Amino acid sequence: MKREEVKKVLELFRAGVLTEDQTIEIIMSNTASNPGMKRGDVDTRDPVRALVAKQLDAKGLTMKEASLAIGRNETYLQQFLMRWTPLTLNEKVRPKLAELLGVAEDQLREQPRDRV
Repeated sequence: MKREEVKKVLELFRAGVLTEDQTIEIIMSNTASNPGMKRGDVDTRDPVRALVAKQLDAKGLTMKEASLAIGRNETYLQQFLMRWTPLTLNEKVRPKLAELLGVAEDQLREQPRDRV
């Protein structure tokens, strides 16, 4: 969902046309179920997030489909990729996601960074 579209939905909410729940549902469903993520949506400076986004695209999976396939709620990967929540993948999620994406589990583990 583009920024302008989100602004329109928020305007409808402020005008009383949409309830808070309807507003959230519209924004979340349009974001989480968009096939083919845009590269600008994911911070590719993080190698784990970049790999997950790349593999989702390669497998033709939406964030919603993949989230449900690994036993999480439909917005789990959207939150992880775009909002950095959670900061790292849960230990129980990592093996399931690695299998789904066809990558080694270690590739989905945050690597320690050198201190400057």
